[in-house]
Amino acid sequence: MSTSAMRSSSGSAGRTVTDVARELGISSENLREWVKRTRAAEAIPAAELVVEVLNMAANSAACSPTA
Repeated sequence: MSTSAMRSSSGSAGRTVTDVARELGISSENLREWVKRTRAAEAIPAAELVVEVLNMAANSAACSPTA
């Protein structure tokens, strides 16, 4: 769900991050990080995001010790 959709569906427009985080029972820093990540993900075209995830998975697999 996009940040703007989350904002409109929860009625949090105009409220502080601290107020919304308190209502959700999470820290304001966690909420800020989630919003930051969501905005960053929305700025990346889907095809580029898939390539990025595949590259991260390949790098992770290459670094993992084999059993």
